[in-house]
Amino acid sequence: NKINMFNNIDIYSINQKHILSINSLWLIFPLLISNTNINKLFYIHTIITSLISTFFWYKCEINNLLHKLDKINACAYFIYIINYDKNTNLLYFLYISMVIFYISTYIFSNLKNSNYAMYSHLLFRKIGLFLVCLRLVDNLSVNNLLIIIVIHNLHILYINMI
Repeated sequence: NKINMFNNIDIYSINQKHILSINSLWLIFPLLISNTNINKLFYIHTIITSLISTFFWYKCEINNLLHKLDKINACAYFIYIINYDKNTNLLYFLYISMVIFYISTYIFSNLKNSNYAMYSHLLFRKIGLFLVCLRLVDNLSVNNLLIIIVIHNLHILYINMI
């Protein structure tokens, strides 16, 4: 059985697509709380990545222009994050974790398990959110990171209920 890494998004329910669409906007959050001088290219790329993903998951059509842009842009953004500044062991761990959850998303979607695929994709995104926060917020405390995690999770639960 060949795993199709990019074209099995039709397994998601409308509610799951809605959750993934709105959740894409969280990538902008670190820009709002940043206390560093943000590279303008990184700032713009973050907004573009968030918006492309939001619009793609809202429409969620396989192989349309937004789908292709989302794939290409997300990969470019990941490479940009890796090369943005100095790396630490924690950041390397987060990069590897991101890749694992990204791949697991496609494994679960090929197994037609939309719940696990969605949760894997949300964990992939949560790690991406952590990475961007760690890149843009100097001296981000564990308490502040935990507050962000709780608010992010509550938001996902709220979206799921509406």
